[in-house]
Amino acid sequence: MKTINSLEKKYSYKIMDQQMEISLISADKITIQKEKYQLISELVKDLFNHKEKQGCFKTISNLIISTLISSDETSSIDIFNIDDEFEENITEECRNILERELFKLSNDLPN
Repeated sequence: MKTINSLEKKYSYKIMDQQMEISLISADKITIQKEKYQLISELVKDLFNHKEKQGCFKTISNLIISTLISSDETSSIDIFNIDDEFEENITEECRNILERELFKLSNDLPN
């Protein structure tokens, strides 16, 4: 039992070190996002590999959550810009796509 806890502890420290390295790696928002995405991908893969072990599952789940919330406002995990103009363009683009899809769907329906 001690070796399992020791392995989980080593794994946790390794991931926490990676989280700190990511925050110090660069001022470039895109680089930080890519690194965080890679870390979360690795954690999710490990989560599925150890889903039968309750302790490992909880540890990895907590590490995923801490990676997601460890970001600051200038380097959040999402790839979207918070710029108002960008948001308006996305909203307009989404509305146009939705209208096209609804139009296609309505044409496919029987009369």
